[in-house]
Amino acid sequence: MRGNYWNIIGILFAFNVIAQKAEKTEYEYISKGNELYRAKDYPNAKTEYAKAQKEHGNSFESTFNLGNAYYKQDSSDQAVSQFQSAASAAKTKPLQAQAYHNLGNAHLQKKQYKESIDAYKEALRRNPSDEETRYNLAYAQKMLKAQEQNQKNNKDKNKDQKDNKDQKNQDQKDQDKKGDQKKDQQGKDQQDKNKDSKNDQGKNGDKQDKDANGGKDPKESPQKEQKAQKGTMSKEQADKLLNAIDQEEDQLRKGIRLKEEKSKPKYIDKDW
Repeated sequence: MRGNYWNIIGILFAFNVIAQKAEKTEYEYISKGNELYRAKDYPNAKTEYAKAQKEHGNSFESTFNLGNAYYKQDSSDQAVSQFQSAASAAKTKPLQAQAYHNLGNAHLQKKQYKESIDAYKEALRRNPSDEETRYNLAYAQKMLKAQEQNQKNNKDKNKDQKDNKDQKNQDQKDQDKKGDQKKDQQGKDQQDKNKDSKNDQGKNGDKQDKDANGGKDPKESPQKEQKAQKGTMSKEQADKLLNAIDQEEDQLRKGIRLKEEKSKPKYIDKDW
């Protein structure tokens, strides 16, 4: 029984030695990393902090310091990730406030002003008396307002440019349309001009032909000419025609009367 007791004590002592060795190893890596960090040797400091994480897991100290090393190297994405992990690993509100403060700085470095404002507010909830965090919050809010105003100005500028471009395109379309209409009208005018010129040439040619034919239209067929000759009469012939027409009308009137007379009985004495 006594032997088992000493065995258990030995095992516990061994675990304690291993734990102390692990803690000492993490401290050594962090201590070495801090020295390099103060010397502004951020790449090698980052390596030491990463070794500390590997030896003891993502403790607040190693993760927080690794985030700072990334931040100093302008590696904002990696810094954000480390500070978020540090805020989760922190056991006390002051440590959480530090992690959120640095998280706000990392977002500010990326010009993510809304995210930085949220992080600073989280830090102030845990440490309301931190004036440095309050100052950074006011600065981020100012920068966000300027960013939104700049975006609005750019949007208005782009809209104006688009409107101007659309107006220019419309003006060009209207100008092209007017140019097409002008060309069409010019073409139509030219066609009318050519047509009129052709008609004038035709008339001049007809006049010349008529002059050459004694004033007669050469286009008229001989039959038309004969008909025209037949229809042409002297004054004497016209008078005879009129007299004949008058006689026909008189005979017609007499015929009508005769008919009327025939309808009546006649008693005529016979002249022997």
